[in-house]
Amino acid sequence: MPFRHRSSERVRQPLVEIVLSILNFLATHPKERLPGTNPDWIGASRYEIRTNLPGTQHDTIVGDGLQRLLRLGLVTEKTTTGAAKYYRITDQGRDWYNKMGNSFLDFAKDVRTGRTDE
Repeated sequence: MPFRHRSSERVRQPLVEIVLSILNFLATHPKERLPGTNPDWIGASRYEIRTNLPGTQHDTIVGDGLQRLLRLGLVTEKTTTGAAKYYRITDQGRDWYNKMGNSFLDFAKDVRTGRTDE
């Protein structure tokens, strides 16, 4: 649940909620929806992800969430010629998304610590 910062009325979401929102956005993106993926689609930009998350999120917070997802292997990153980065959900990320109710607590712990089970 979002918490309020003491010095403002702005609602700030915890990193776990932001990461879940990013994963949800990538998994349900119109060009990424199952049954098939579009091989020509390069991915969603950080700007596109940030502007489609609930509430207003700072770019740094979205970047932190994407880095956690990259470390966990749930999304991939592709850099284009202009150094812009685009993100797509991996098969592992899609599998987790499809059964996230079963492993939410382990996922939340991994996001907080930034570690993977290898």
